[in-house]
Amino acid sequence: MSIKRNHLRTIIEISLQELGESYAEENAVELLMMTAAHETLLGHYLYQDDGDREIEDHLALGIYGMEKRTHDDVQRVVISGSDRFDFVPFDNARRLIFDLKYATQMCRIHFTRFIDPIPNKDDVLGLASYYKEFWNTKAGKAKLSDVIYNYKRLVLDSLRECDMCGKLKENVTYSRHLGMNVCPSCDQTTNVPW
Repeated sequence: MSIKRNHLRTIIEISLQELGESYAEENAVELLMMTAAHETLLGHYLYQDDGDREIEDHLALGIYGMEKRTHDDVQRVVISGSDRFDFVPFDNARRLIFDLKYATQMCRIHFTRFIDPIPNKDDVLGLASYYKEFWNTKAGKAKLSDVIYNYKRLVLDSLRECDMCGKLKENVTYSRHLGMNVCPSCDQTTNVPW
């Protein structure tokens, strides 16, 4: 089970407003939605489980999957070195697991470290490329196609599963034939509305 996307969007918007108007722009909200969609399937996973009970530096924590060493670096370099974010708690990385506001603010603050502007909220490929470069990095395992897939499926809800063939299809217009819907992938008909 994941967090409902409209609930998460509200949490992001409120949390970013506390950072300041310039941090809460729609492009940033969409980037965080994409990050959560890919990293944790919108909160289905709140920490990376490698079978060990200890939270290691390389494990991803919280709804955005922030690594402990990234968290600690953001706190050391950005938060403690600036009055701009002095209201954000200086805390242990484990807080990312249970405090959505904290995790959201830490994720957004991390993205402030880069001079490249966040792409337009409607530029899905641009957002995915930005995520890959500045969050997942070249060393990360994420593929742009997977990031886009998770975002479209979980956030945009533009992928639907065919009841007949089980394939996910994007923004398909289904033809009606004798009161039935026709799947363009398998040419099967169903009376289930699309």
